[in-house]
Amino acid sequence: MLTLRGRSKVVGLALAALLSLTGCSAALPGLTITAQRTPFTASAQAGPSEPASLKQMDQALEQIYQDVSPSVVNITVKVAAQGIQQPQGQYQFPNLPGRPQAPNLPPVEPARPQFRYGEGSGFVWDSAGHIVTNNHVVDGAEEVTVTFADDTVATATVVGTDPASDLAVLKVDASADKLHPVTLGDSSQVQVGEHVAAIGNPFGLSGTMTSGIVSAIGRVLPQNPQSAAPGFSIPDIIQTDAAINPGNSGGPLLDGSGTVIGVNFQIESSSGSNDGIGFAIPINTAQQVIPELIKSGHVEHAWLGIEGRTVTPDLAKALDLPVGQGAQVISVVKGGPADQVGLQGSDKQATVEGQNVPAGGDIIVAANGQAVHKMEDLITIVTHHAVGDRLDLTVRRGSETEHVTVTLGARPTQVPQSDSTNP
Repeated sequence: MLTLRGRSKVVGLALAALLSLTGCSAALPGLTITAQRTPFTASAQAGPSEPASLKQMDQALEQIYQDVSPSVVNITVKVAAQGIQQPQGQYQFPNLPGRPQAPNLPPVEPARPQFRYGEGSGFVWDSAGHIVTNNHVVDGAEEVTVTFADDTVATATVVGTDPASDLAVLKVDASADKLHPVTLGDSSQVQVGEHVAAIGNPFGLSGTMTSGIVSAIGRVLPQNPQSAAPGFSIPDIIQTDAAINPGNSGGPLLDGSGTVIGVNFQIESSSGSNDGIGFAIPINTAQQVIPELIKSGHVEHAWLGIEGRTVTPDLAKALDLPVGQGAQVISVVKGGPADQVGLQGSDKQATVEGQNVPAGGDIIVAANGQAVHKMEDLITIVTHHAVGDRLDLTVRRGSETEHVTVTLGARPTQVPQSDSTNP
């Protein structure tokens, strides 16, 4: 489970991520299933003349658990520990001239590799034995073991990983009666206040269910800082107050009808445990990524190739910017898509409240006709496009308005250096 500390300040004020993420614009056919109204959703949506029944909600949650828990698995990984490997056995000192000869000791055994173990959650994707989890759950794993709800244990192989969306696919060789694929929902229909449930293995306690509501939608969170490209971000995140703790990573977030609307992956916490704010990758993103991982083991993500920040009214006033909202280009990756069409990054410094900040640079105010009020808007727009798609940008450059069309490229696996001296 990834734990974020101080993320809100970083996301809101610091330089936003190099634009990234997947570029499929539509869900794959046959995967999205329309949720039906159940006693759980009916009671949650009851009006004044239709009082909610706690018993109905209890029964609905019980039914969801019975239906979905056979699809949720516990994942155990074995990872080589970092650091010095200690030799095993006794050390044999050499015989020195004039010293008594040391007794014959057994030869020194070679250093043995040391390992650490971790746990996470996952769920059955299809009847072919594919299991979905988070990339950070299996990252660097030398061995992966899957335990089903009935305690059946199977060895898993990693089929594909995608650090950009923090998703991964495993494959197990299990009998058909062990494989119960989940039902997929439509995360674009999720609303704040909607009741949700999470099933997983927090702290290794398998088969644990928690419930709560969707507390926010459309969050943009930084990628795992330990990944190959930590400067990128993941958009469209679902926020929930359903208790999510270490070990829940990779497990499903379910709506009131028991369909999967997200993959749990991070928490906001000062303690390392649940503080009432958890995050899930939307299932629509998974529906774009997982089939590609199954097919080829990797996913290409659309990329604009800039580093930027949100223009706020206060920042605009302090820097005398021509607009009070938008995404300011701080730096442009040399040779990247934005550089090829002449987008310009910051070329000077200014002092704002005693701090040096980048000044100048283009301000993107619209993309393909959609208004860009903040950097997160631009990240989300790029996410919804594919490599090779054309993006029409409206740009304020000083007092002038420019229109440029950029062809989105394939995002590199590591954050490249920009042609700007600004961070």
